[in-house]
Amino acid sequence: MNYNESWLLDPNGKVVWKGSHADRREGFKQVEKDAGPAAAALAKLAGMENRPDGTEWVSPTITTQTLEKLGFISRDGCAPGFFVLLPPATHIDRVVNTFNQHYLKKLNAQEIEFPLVFDNRSKEMKDLTASYEDQ
Repeated sequence: MNYNESWLLDPNGKVVWKGSHADRREGFKQVEKDAGPAAAALAKLAGMENRPDGTEWVSPTITTQTLEKLGFISRDGCAPGFFVLLPPATHIDRVVNTFNQHYLKKLNAQEIEFPLVFDNRSKEMKDLTASYEDQ
């Protein structure tokens, strides 16, 4: 895709910034003053290399390794890419989920949590989750 122009809209659809795609960092900086972390999330989705303020994104790999070292998660016995929250992490999980609710509301987003174990007695559910179960 080739982008020539970027528009940033507020939740009501009003254009709050309009400019060349190459200058979108400046637009996100402007919008970040009002939208805060929601603008940073949008910037990441838009493919920005850094946050609008210029700081680097947090690496998921480093975050996972740190949580494992601190004893908050374990990958023992889990399929690749999955982990288990250990007891000390359950409090942090609740705090993070509470914190995220504010931003989910601002983004008009709905969090969906999928179960890790599926009831495969019905053919439909078995077909729907076949690739997941193969992992």
